[in-house]
Amino acid sequence: MSGSLVRAYWSASTFLKARGEDRLPYRPLGEILARQARRVQVMAAHAWATVPHYRDAMAELGLRPVDLRSADDLAALPLITGQELAGSPQRFYSSGYDEATTLTLHSSARTVAPRPCAMTGRRCSRRSRTGSGSGP
Repeated sequence: MSGSLVRAYWSASTFLKARGEDRLPYRPLGEILARQARRVQVMAAHAWATVPHYRDAMAELGLRPVDLRSADDLAALPLITGQELAGSPQRFYSSGYDEATTLTLHSSARTVAPRPCAMTGRRCSRRSRTGSGSGP
């Protein structure tokens, strides 16, 4: 696919995903929290089903995706260090996305080595392909 087609695809994908998000802060708090809870539940189910690190971390803590019902519940998950990510990056990849349709961008980190950010048009998952960098 040519560069201009790729740019057009990602621009359209970003536009469609962001529609209506600019009005979100002005919605009633209950609506915002309900939307946030739905997103957390979808994200937790996706992580359990497709990301080895999160499936193992949840299982170790005796958690299932249904236990993560709100953003506050995410505090039960352990923090990830840069060393963990760099040491075993494949454990953080989602098997739900095809590498061929993933756009890889790089962070603009200043204190650690920049890390790639793989974007599928629907989700972004941070990935490190090298052992360099030691920040969180």
